[in-house]
Amino acid sequence: MDFEFFGTGKHKINPDKFLEQSGAIFLDVRAAEETKTINFDFTIFGIQAINVPLNELGERFYELPKDVLIGTFCSGGTRSAIA
Repeated sequence: MDFEFFGTGKHKINPDKFLEQSGAIFLDVRAAEETKTINFDFTIFGIQAINVPLNELGERFYELPKDVLIGTFCSGGTRSAIA
């Protein structure tokens, strides 16, 4: 990742467009403690929400499907861009 990557916004998806992607995964990379205050449920859209903290992602990468759109989320945007 470099400044061009972040500057172009290519790593982002419009929320409305994401919610149209039935079968997509909403990957919440916040720490478990953070999910206790706000949790996400997108089942009405046919989207599964999964919490895998960024520091565990390398060990748990195998849990994620490789054939669907995965949108990442964190509270500030940096961890989700890294993920």
